[in-house]
Amino acid sequence: MHRGKISLSVSASHPILLLCFAAAAVSGCDAGSGRNSQTGANSGLTQLAVVDLADNRTRQLIEFRGKVVVLDFWSRTCPPCQIAMDKMQTYRDRHPEWGDRVVLMSVNVDPSREGAASHIRAKGWNRTYNTWGGIRQEAARALEVRTIPHAVVFDAAGQIVTAGNPLALDIPALVVGLLRKSERP
Repeated sequence: MHRGKISLSVSASHPILLLCFAAAAVSGCDAGSGRNSQTGANSGLTQLAVVDLADNRTRQLIEFRGKVVVLDFWSRTCPPCQIAMDKMQTYRDRHPEWGDRVVLMSVNVDPSREGAASHIRAKGWNRTYNTWGGIRQEAARALEVRTIPHAVVFDAAGQIVTAGNPLALDIPALVVGLLRKSERP
């Protein structure tokens, strides 16, 4: 592994990508790391807001309590994020039994809502609930997202079950297990 001098030209106005690159430079990790790490955040679904890319409405994460929620944090400039988002687009068709009990939410961390919305349209990503983290990226900060792509999975009670690289997690199996668990008396 090469740990030489790394030169980055990432704007400080984009804190999540800056954190991603800084963490990779210091730790030697890359965006394709297969680590499945439990997030340090323990608050579960919170009052934190994201912006709906379809209608520009602000939504609170707590609105989705009672459903299994998968948040996928991503950026337009992150190649592994594109792969993870492509995969997430297939889950609804492969699991129609999930119905409205599951929310597959993409959370874009780019500095521009318009750029995120344009990218979503260009890619045809319409099988997820597509959101933008906002200028301050409150959800990503509160959930301690350090690198992207990064998924956080919540159970129907709104508690964090797992978090990590969505390319290393078996999200469909996690969701199926959580749905079975929520059906038990």
